[in-house]
Amino acid sequence: MTGRASVFSDDRVIEILTEEFVPVADNCSYTQSQKDAKGEFFRLIAEQGHYAGRTKPTATRQGLYTATADGELLASINTTNVDRVLKMLRAAIDKWQTEHVDGGAVTVPAVYEPDARYRRAFPEGGMTLRQTMRDLPRSGDLTFDTSRHNFDHVWLTGAEVAALAPTDLTPGTEYEIPPEVVRRVAQFHLVDQVRGEAPAWRTDSIRKAELTLRVEEVDGAQVDIRLTGQARLVQPPSDRVNLFSSFKVDMERGVDVQLAGFLVYDTLEQRFARFDMVATGSRWGATVYNFRAEDLGPAPIGFAFALPPPTPGNLTPPKFVLWDYFRES
Repeated sequence: MTGRASVFSDDRVIEILTEEFVPVADNCSYTQSQKDAKGEFFRLIAEQGHYAGRTKPTATRQGLYTATADGELLASINTTNVDRVLKMLRAAIDKWQTEHVDGGAVTVPAVYEPDARYRRAFPEGGMTLRQTMRDLPRSGDLTFDTSRHNFDHVWLTGAEVAALAPTDLTPGTEYEIPPEVVRRVAQFHLVDQVRGEAPAWRTDSIRKAELTLRVEEVDGAQVDIRLTGQARLVQPPSDRVNLFSSFKVDMERGVDVQLAGFLVYDTLEQRFARFDMVATGSRWGATVYNFRAEDLGPAPIGFAFALPPPTPGNLTPPKFVLWDYFRES
């Protein structure tokens, strides 16, 4: 989001992190309250840092922390200003070189039992899609910055993947995507998080959500499938207030998009070799932390979904995986 665009795309930051640190990214919304060794380790570091002991305006421990492997804080900050981040990183290096010249012995942490509330295991036999979201060009405004973007992942269970596979291979055959998958995509993935965080939609905000598959062509074991659909989600005004900026959400928010896609199913391997889907349309309104207070719209937005390479990073859990993510419709 803002930090990725302003800080972690900077060549100087990339170089210093690559050469001098072991980068780790995690969601402090979970970690700061986890009741396990991971949560304890994060709190050990955070309570030495910039928000140590703070409870107002919130108790968040969001930010950037540099620390030794045994939990000693070197330096920390919470900013999207690249120069301030660089200054913090250099201060951390200076402290390390001054106080930890010999490196010292570090006890390797033992395997621990994760907090059961935060289990996010990838479903056996499932499939993940990498999601990209961004603002789209605006008619008549060639100066609007469309470079901001964000990522997420969609998880499907093994049973859901099987249900997406065609059973009748006759070209022209149409069949519906399972309703729990349609609901999941609409409620948790058609969310405007291009520039900042936004909560998932409530189920009663889903005014329309339809996804249909159509067998287009069969060539040996390859089945070409066309996806079409539409979704409209609308949520009324909220009384939530941004405790940092005092911005109050006082209008409805929504998205109205058309979906289209192309899938390839391999009947021999019994797996999808391709799954490309896009949702384009308009968004309007704001949430307290998604940086839309000055950009209420309506304005064009796009969401893209695709099968990623099978790397560990592409098994990152969806943002909302802990919120009724796999609930049946």
